[in-house]
Amino acid sequence: MTTFRTRLGVLATTGALAATGLALTAAAATATTGSAATAPACGDNSLAVTRSFVDSGAGHSWMLLVYRNTTAHACTVRGYPGLDAIGRRGQVLAHAHRVRDGIRVRSVTVRPGGYASAGVQWENFNGRTGGDCRFSRTVNTVVANTSRVHTLRVSVSRCGLQVHPTVAGTGMYPNFGPAQHDWIRGSKAISARQGRYFRRAARQLASSNDFPSQVKELRQLASLPETGLTHRQRKEARADVKDLDYFFGTPGLYR
Repeated sequence: MTTFRTRLGVLATTGALAATGLALTAAAATATTGSAATAPACGDNSLAVTRSFVDSGAGHSWMLLVYRNTTAHACTVRGYPGLDAIGRRGQVLAHAHRVRDGIRVRSVTVRPGGYASAGVQWENFNGRTGGDCRFSRTVNTVVANTSRVHTLRVSVSRCGLQVHPTVAGTGMYPNFGPAQHDWIRGSKAISARQGRYFRRAARQLASSNDFPSQVKELRQLASLPETGLTHRQRKEARADVKDLDYFFGTPGLYR
C-alpha cells in the first residue's frame, strides 16, 4: 500500500497575490451580523477548505466547497464565498457571480469538527453562442468572513460561473465531509493503519446508501494485505485509488 501514499499538496493552500482583491472583497461583503453573535466569526485558520467531486447534467457541472472546523470552538460563516477561475498562466479567467437560487442567506454555526459548504456551478458550453468555454486549471476561493485565499485543483468553466450562499453540512452529499476527512488522513498514515481510515470512510458513506461504488472500493482497499500483492490486486488498487481521488476531490493524493 505504501506506493499509493503521498501528502496532500494542493488543497487549502494560500493563493497567489493576484487573488488579494478577491479576498478583500469577500471579507468585506460577508461580515457576520450582530444578531448571530452566539459564536465568533470563523477566522482565516478556523476552517479546512476542500471540495467535492464534480457532477454534471443538462450542460452544467457543479461541486461543493467543503468547510471543516478544525478548532476547538464553534464559529460562524455567513454569505457567499469568493471564487475565481484561474488559467494555466495564473490569470483570472472569471469571477464567480453570486446567485441565491432559493437559498436563504443566514449565519451558519459550525461546531468543532463540523461542516458547512457552498455550491459552485458552471456551464460546459457558452449558453449564448453555443461555442466552447475556457476552463481553469485551478480555482482561488475565500471563505465568507475571512481573507485567506485557498487554491484548489479543479477545472471549472468561465461560462455561467456562480457561487451560492454558505449552508450547514454538505447538502445533497450526506456524510461526504467526514468520509473525505478520513480519506485524507489515510494518505498521511503508515501503511499498517491506512485500512482503518478506509473502513471508517466506507462506514460514513454507507450510512446514506448514496455511494455504493465508493463504499465497495474503500472496502476493497482496506482488505488488501500490506505486502505480497498480486499483479491483479495492484491493478485493482490503482483503479480504486484513481476513482476515489476523483470522488473525494483530491487529484493525485494517493500515487
